[in-house]
Amino acid sequence: MKLADICDVLADFAPLRLQENYDNAGLLLGPPDRDIRGIICAHDCTEEVLQEALSLGANLIIVHHPLIFKPLKKITSSNHVERMVEKLIEHKIALYSTHTTLDNCLYGGNGRTAEKLGLKGLSILRKQSEGLLKLHTYCPQANSESILNALFEAGAGHIGDYSECSFKAPGNGSFRAGVGTTPHVGEIDRRHHEDEDKLEVILEKHQQSKILKALFKAHPYEEVAYDLVELENENLLRGSGIVGEFENPMSPDAFLQLVADVLRQPNLRFNAKPNKNIQKVAICGGSGDFLTPDALASSVDVFITGDIDYHRFLDLNDELFLVDPGHYESEQFVAEVIHEHLSQKFANFAVHLASPGSPVQYL
Repeated sequence: MKLADICDVLADFAPLRLQENYDNAGLLLGPPDRDIRGIICAHDCTEEVLQEALSLGANLIIVHHPLIFKPLKKITSSNHVERMVEKLIEHKIALYSTHTTLDNCLYGGNGRTAEKLGLKGLSILRKQSEGLLKLHTYCPQANSESILNALFEAGAGHIGDYSECSFKAPGNGSFRAGVGTTPHVGEIDRRHHEDEDKLEVILEKHQQSKILKALFKAHPYEEVAYDLVELENENLLRGSGIVGEFENPMSPDAFLQLVADVLRQPNLRFNAKPNKNIQKVAICGGSGDFLTPDALASSVDVFITGDIDYHRFLDLNDELFLVDPGHYESEQFVAEVIHEHLSQKFANFAVHLASPGSPVQYL
């Protein structure tokens, strides 16, 4: 299998346009035409992960954090990044990072953490309000369903947790086929009127070329009439952080024990416990302090994220219950999500999950 084919699947699952402007997600190392023998999914590209890849015969490492985050001006083995890049090149191992492309998906690492905690009714904490398009097209009424099926198969028509969403309205279209054309209906050089349906579906920008290709293939007309309209709607599936609720509220102590057990982290940091049960929870894996205003505005009972500083705990002591399990611990299930997705897409291909581990140690 070619590296480019795997990159396409990853970019469809976690679109590159979703990455934050400071990020460096996507293919970091390796030519797209390289043949891939096996894949290993990990949180970070470490010496241990490299050795695991070599032992498994995998020549593609897919990680959460990009190894190459800042520009490299030299490669002299003077630090961890330079040494790893040198070894990856030496062993001809490709490297891909999902990072904030997957962070900004509803069912990425945040979604998996929320599911493991038992939260229901998941939604994005800070939704994106860009990247959506509306496709309008017009077709003979007899072809409406087959065209819609092709558009849905290509990925159009998703609104939140609903799929195959569309609108259809009947009308009458006209056209005059020019000399040299082969019209599906009508005659050359005569105006023709046809009972048609107007079809409308929603799509994301990164899906545009794939969905238009599907439209052109399914549509019977030589020249397909269509419009693409940019929308300002919030994207219910894309954005930062997750909010969910417990079906049965629990005490702050019970909640803290649940988080410690699920995230395998007994050393939780938190501020003053609220005098009420916990039901509505916000989560942002990694460094999510930038979402604190959104958590406050959403009236959640607790916000779980990593890298919270002392003054944030202090400032919000009476306003918002903050729980910090650690950077790695709060996003540790990302590699699991990637592994699961690729295993489903490539059922007969070697996709491995690296042994978990954080570079941060605790007494």
